[in-house]
Amino acid sequence: MFCILYRAAVLMDVREYENLMDQLELLQDIHMAEAQLKEGKGIPHSEAKAEVLKRLRA
Repeated sequence: MFCILYRAAVLMDVREYENLMDQLELLQDIHMAEAQLKEGKGIPHSEAKAEVLKRLRA
C-alpha cells in the first residue's frame, strides 16, 4: 500500500479557522468521554440530569 503525502499552505478566513478549531475541540471531548465511559467513569443519566438542573437553579 502506498501513502502519498502532500504539503500545502491553506488560506482561510478567521471564522472558518475558529469553526474548524471548535469542531476539533468537540471531537477531542467526545473521544475523551468515550474513553472515560470504557473505564467505567460514567454516571447514570438521572444523576447527570439532577446535577445539571441543580447548577441551573443556583
